[in-house]
Amino acid sequence: MYVSGRASEDDRMARLWRIDRPGADWVLLASAIGGSGGLAWRGRTLLWGVGSYDPYGIYGGPRLREADILEVNPSNGKYSVLAHRVGSANGVATLPDGSILASNTFINSSNINRVSPRRWIERPWAEINTPSGMVIGKYGEYMYVTSHYSLPPKISTVELDNPDITTTWYQSTDEERKFSYFSSITRDGNNNFFVGAIGGVWKVRPGKKACVFEISDTLGGVTFGRGSKGFRGRYLFAVGEGGGLYRISGARRAIVG
Repeated sequence: MYVSGRASEDDRMARLWRIDRPGADWVLLASAIGGSGGLAWRGRTLLWGVGSYDPYGIYGGPRLREADILEVNPSNGKYSVLAHRVGSANGVATLPDGSILASNTFINSSNINRVSPRRWIERPWAEINTPSGMVIGKYGEYMYVTSHYSLPPKISTVELDNPDITTTWYQSTDEERKFSYFSSITRDGNNNFFVGAIGGVWKVRPGKKACVFEISDTLGGVTFGRGSKGFRGRYLFAVGEGGGLYRISGARRAIVG
């Protein structure tokens, strides 16, 4: 498993760690100046959004610095820049045609930018309010996108064949969880979506009903394991802001009321 983040609240460097199995030490693989962003695979290469800087927090400011997307060798941490200035790159995803998407949560310019296979940058590819995590749905028609600063939290869809068409697919009506701040998103083979948030991981079914696996932490990355050893495929894993690594059993089978 690979984790993007910072070593501490005061750390001005983005860090990339590798964790070989649950309970193992985190191995620092790479460091780069600026904020840490999303991760995605393109073949055997790891894509890493890194370098954003917002001196005024969520409100933006005159000295915003946009992130780059790096190509990282996952075995030794060596990297090169694939694309410059793609927004905040809180989320990174790939499309079937080889394009790369980077979500941009900067309040004053939030959107999703696209890097073409020839490395041209399309700004914006789609307009979503403060987009963060992204995942393609089971049937390959839509990109499902979380909106980080949306109150209440929501998931939108973008039509892959026509990204001008965006729709609010799910929005919570639970007032007690209004300030959950959705982050990353993944799905299982039945098109159930799992979202990292403040206070736990949300499961949202295709029928748009949801439940929450409560965890007392602010959760970023969520992913299912792979294989039968180490990070096993039957478990859902979530990474907390403070460095906690959580394993959730039965996430796929959990009944949503």
